[in-house]
Amino acid sequence: MKYTLLICLSITLFKGCSQEFKGELLESVRYSASTRGYYFEIVASSEYLMIKNDRNLKAYDRNPISQNDWNEIIDLLKKIDIYTLENIETETVKSSTDRAAMAELSIHYDQEEYNTNLFDEGSPPKAIESLINKLLVMAESVERQ
Repeated sequence: MKYTLLICLSITLFKGCSQEFKGELLESVRYSASTRGYYFEIVASSEYLMIKNDRNLKAYDRNPISQNDWNEIIDLLKKIDIYTLENIETETVKSSTDRAAMAELSIHYDQEEYNTNLFDEGSPPKAIESLINKLLVMAESVERQ
C-alpha cells in the first residue's frame, strides 16, 4: 500500500512539474492597452492577426498571419514560463497618474487563459518584452499596408 501511494504521488508530482510548452496547443496571444479615451488590442492566432482600436468592436482589422510570424511567436513563448505569467513583476507608475495606458498580455493555451498583471504601455516587463515588441511590429506592418 505504501509503495502504491508513493508511486501515485511521484507520478502526480512529475507530471505537474514537467509542463513543457507545446506550440500546437497555443490558441492565441492578446496584447491590450487602454485608458479612459484610448483602446488598442492585438490578437494573434495561427490564422489571423486582429487589430482593434475600438473598445466596442465596431471596427477592427483582421489580416492573415504568416507561418513565419506565428512560429516566431511560439519560439518567443517557449522562453517564457506562461504558467507563472501572473507572477511576473510589473510596473504601473505612469498609468496610475494617466501618463501611460494600462497594458496586459493574455495567452490562450490548451483551453486555459494566462494573464500578466497590468503594466505601463511602453514599459513591459523584461520577461515578455520581446514578445510584446514582436506583436507591435506585426501590427505596425499591417497598419502600413
